[in-house]
Amino acid sequence: MKKWQVSWWLLLIFLVGIGFLRLAWGRADGDLRIASFGDWGVELVNISIQRRLVSVSRLPADFKLWIPGGYGWYEAGKVGKLLVVAKEGSGLVNKILFFNFGLIPDKIMIGDDPDWWRGKLALANLSNLRWWWNWQVSRGVMLEKNEVMAEFTGERMEREYANIDWLSLSNLRWVVVNRSGLSGLATMVAKRLEWAGVLVSGVVNDMETNTNCRVKMINNLTETDEQIVNSINSILGCDLEIIDDENVTEVVVELGKDWGQMLKYNNYVRSF
Repeated sequence: MKKWQVSWWLLLIFLVGIGFLRLAWGRADGDLRIASFGDWGVELVNISIQRRLVSVSRLPADFKLWIPGGYGWYEAGKVGKLLVVAKEGSGLVNKILFFNFGLIPDKIMIGDDPDWWRGKLALANLSNLRWWWNWQVSRGVMLEKNEVMAEFTGERMEREYANIDWLSLSNLRWVVVNRSGLSGLATMVAKRLEWAGVLVSGVVNDMETNTNCRVKMINNLTETDEQIVNSINSILGCDLEIIDDENVTEVVVELGKDWGQMLKYNNYVRSF
């Protein structure tokens, strides 16, 4: 082999090595939250490199989930078929996961077996090579928790599934204002926000009613905080209002009557 060819191979090996070192840098990057659906029920998985924890929560087929938008309460084992029939894409799935668990997933799987997607995990993560690399070098020191949940606990969602970046990088506070006239709507949304990993500093019931929902935020948020607002609002679907006021230090979510009716909140409220 000619010397120049050897030099090119050495350069290529050097560049590949640098690339993997860059991937390994910042091992605390993000979690991977996966939700899977099937006749067997629903499974929530969070692989958290920073927590050094893999959390697996499986909900049996008869576990009741609320499906917003007028579908009402469904058994978990029937949600997968509903998603296929409804053909509403990831929007409905994200609403189901947020309004039941405060979970904003990275990946959604629907299959006949709760374990089928694990064999495809490496392929599924080629789009996020940094996460895959960090997970591979952390697996030997990670605790794995598996639980079949007879009943849901929001405390576990906050502790094990809340977005680690939101918890560690954001100091943003949220206020949820109920201007819908629907009792308990703001409290329900505020709890989901807390489960997702944001800090809710207040819930307000206002006699003045609005129609749609609105999210108010200042115009100089950090990049992380802006991503948080956009991620949450992609599910809430509120009008976004930018406020140029130095005295405003919180994100305000105003929930209006039409928004509550569109969500069909009335079929969420039942005897419990």
